[in-house]
Amino acid sequence: MRRPDWLVHPNGAVRLKGIHVLVESTPPLLPAYDRLFGIQQVTTTDTVASIHVGRHRIVFSTPDDFVTMHPAIDLAPDLALPGIVSLELGIERRDSTADYLAQWQVAFDELPDGSLVVPATEANGAILFFSEG
Repeated sequence: MRRPDWLVHPNGAVRLKGIHVLVESTPPLLPAYDRLFGIQQVTTTDTVASIHVGRHRIVFSTPDDFVTMHPAIDLAPDLALPGIVSLELGIERRDSTADYLAQWQVAFDELPDGSLVVPATEANGAILFFSEG
């Protein structure tokens, strides 16, 4: 299913680290994910659920919680729920990814932790986070 030539990306992405899904409410999701992945893989706070799937993470939150976690990022006002709001992609070299995005005139910002973020308007509707590791 994953051909080797599909694993090389000019933007430097080498793996998927996580997905963030916006929902109206997380508590109704928890029993199914506890059964599917095991209760030890499901971490919750008031209205945020994080499911650890091997090296990957699926985060479920309300739009308000997403904004709290990422105050510098604007959400589209017409987001349909539930829906994937962002992907976190692992990269090997941050500077190479930044150079590639700049070369292709893709708007991006650098976050305080050094990761790069491409707004949804530049990425077909989903916010892209690029972080090393």
